[in-house]
Amino acid sequence: MACLSNFPESVKDIFVRREDTIGRYTLRLYDYMRKSVVDVVVDEYVPCHPQRWWDNEGKPLFARPNGNEMWCLLLEKAMAKLFGSYEGLDSNTSGVAFRALACESRVESWDKKRGKWRKETLKEGKDTWRKRLILQDKVLPNELFQMLQECDRENFMMSADINQSSVREFRREDGLVEGHAYALLHVLEVQGFRFVCLRNPWGGSIEWNGAWSDGDIKWRQYPNVSARIRPCFGDDGMFWMPFEDFERIYSSVVVCCKAMRTGPAAGHHLVASMQGQLPADVLNMIRDPGPASHPFVPIKEVLPSTAPALLRAYAGGTAVEYLTDQGQWVPCTVVRFNEQGLYDLTSAQNAPPDRVRQRAAGTAVATTSFPPGAHLEYWSDNKQQWFNVSVVRFDASTNLYDLDIKKGVPTDKLRQPQATKESKFTAGASVQYFSTSQHQWIPARILLVNESSNTYDLDCRSDVPPEKIRAVETLRFQVGQRVEYLGGTTWLTGMVLQYHPDTYTYDLDVQSDVPEVRIRAAEEDPVALGFSFGQRVEYHSQSRQAWIEATVVRYEPITNTYDLDIKQGVPVGSLRKVEAVVFPAGSAVEFYSISAQQWCPAMVVSYHPEQSLYDLDTRIGVPADRLRKPTGVAPQRVQCVAAISPGEAVEYFSSQHQWIAARVISFDLGTNTYNLDIKIGAPSTHVRRPGCVPAHVVGHVSGSDTYAEEIGNFNMAKQKLKEGLRKMSGENTPS
Repeated sequence: MACLSNFPESVKDIFVRREDTIGRYTLRLYDYMRKSVVDVVVDEYVPCHPQRWWDNEGKPLFARPNGNEMWCLLLEKAMAKLFGSYEGLDSNTSGVAFRALACESRVESWDKKRGKWRKETLKEGKDTWRKRLILQDKVLPNELFQMLQECDRENFMMSADINQSSVREFRREDGLVEGHAYALLHVLEVQGFRFVCLRNPWGGSIEWNGAWSDGDIKWRQYPNVSARIRPCFGDDGMFWMPFEDFERIYSSVVVCCKAMRTGPAAGHHLVASMQGQLPADVLNMIRDPGPASHPFVPIKEVLPSTAPALLRAYAGGTAVEYLTDQGQWVPCTVVRFNEQGLYDLTSAQNAPPDRVRQRAAGTAVATTSFPPGAHLEYWSDNKQQWFNVSVVRFDASTNLYDLDIKKGVPTDKLRQPQATKESKFTAGASVQYFSTSQHQWIPARILLVNESSNTYDLDCRSDVPPEKIRAVETLRFQVGQRVEYLGGTTWLTGMVLQYHPDTYTYDLDVQSDVPEVRIRAAEEDPVALGFSFGQRVEYHSQSRQAWIEATVVRYEPITNTYDLDIKQGVPVGSLRKVEAVVFPAGSAVEFYSISAQQWCPAMVVSYHPEQSLYDLDTRIGVPADRLRKPTGVAPQRVQCVAAISPGEAVEYFSSQHQWIAARVISFDLGTNTYNLDIKIGAPSTHVRRPGCVPAHVVGHVSGSDTYAEEIGNFNMAKQKLKEGLRKMSGENTPS
């Protein structure tokens, strides 16, 4: 179910009928013994642990629901009925489950044997695999990556697991679990790096802890990769890892050969897979998969609510009490009774009716209640003035509010904005609406102003109160600005890297896609930042006693230090700005090779100022921030400027940084390059006559002093050779 959860539309297709009056459901699954699709009928009763006296409700024995979700419990019960018992589910493989859930008989397994991956197919009418011995069904690791990438683009459902070496579900030191199926969510190649995205159905922090894991330094060393994938680190069971490590560790991959996405969702996923950049909707699906064993697919999206109409006992504004998860009744006020048959309260959203009751007379309660997203004014004792704020959440147990700029604010320090409360929006106006389900501001347009009820009808929702609407705001936080964001229950420090106006979210240096409502300006002014993310700087190395160019990756305000691409924790006093340098054609430079992880000598051929890219004699399209002036003695790689005729023996400076023998085939005057018997398009700066002393002159300059000197040296050498031959042969007259 963890793999199926990534395809909500396929989940809906399984539930074909519902009978509300008797609580009966019909699910469509594949029965491999009958070799056909069958309808399985189940009721709403699921096995639970024995209820203890302090439990408000029973806890299911197997899959655990998230709030009012029921689809995973019903689907699990239908699968147990299909396979004979709940115990029967535990004895089957992922491939058997894929076949039943997707109603697709074409299921493949790729198992690693002796460095190659061998294909097996699920036998028709059985729960075992058929091994194929033909050579074409064995692939190498690189071929496996291409195959998995193609399966990902085709929206196939996939899983992977590791052979168990000892006990079942053994936890390894690298954070992975043996004998345990992982959902394979994405297979991507980004800027030369190959990644796979997996999720542990257990959720939590049991994740891969190696290279490119959550919080790994490589995300900061390669900010361009991080900006495209935009990973979200958290205890959600989801993680990224290099394909090379995946292929080395994992031993089996199961693929269900059926397109689980259709329509626009399939198109968006295909673009993301081909471009190596994940859109916001795909990121949200990966990052918020829900708790262990099932995804975040609210019951309202799969099954209609069964809440009877008679439960609508409390109208908006009614004083009630709400039963928290800690078993305490806390006073609050009804905001509304929503279409899912649940209550939106000032202290909770989507509260079940059986956890809401009439407030007893004399119950102490805060004099004012504000829902999440409400615009208020907050009194700061330090600044001695009122600030415009937004409510993030309300803690009913302490009667304190968390705001977008401060946490734990008492009610007496909040008030409604003193500006006029009359409607300031008209029909057709573009606004932002605070969605309590998504917990963020989303774009909307006003369709109708309801003056009688003082509400608005938007293009995405009706009867919206004024406190959940605001004008479209400009960027509140600037790139490079130090901010604090709400991570769980704690405000953490970060720096703004990018703003996404379509979703009103920010990418920080430590977290991606943070809603604006969860970000606030840092309470204390940091040391003035002289450098921003991605800026080229010079770092003074104490060991080398020299200034070295580097790129800013992150600023740490607590220690007032910077993390660079070559060193972490550098004090501000050891950095300085780099003046913009443009290297002209023919300049000797050094460029940083990512593959070799070192600076390599090169020569500038051309510069493209509109893209800030250089074409070198060894590489094309090198970013300016990966070039620097030579720091040491570079090898002599320029040729003598004399033109060389076709057929003449020469020496060519190869990529191994050495001169090797070659012969000229032709010369291209337009590009100033030679076609050699060992290299086509060799720059003239890389070709010389044997024994010629290199000169730092680029190209052929007709009539130059260097050319005349070269001819003179050549004639002198020829004359000496003739004289030596005469002496050896005893000839007295010159030829």
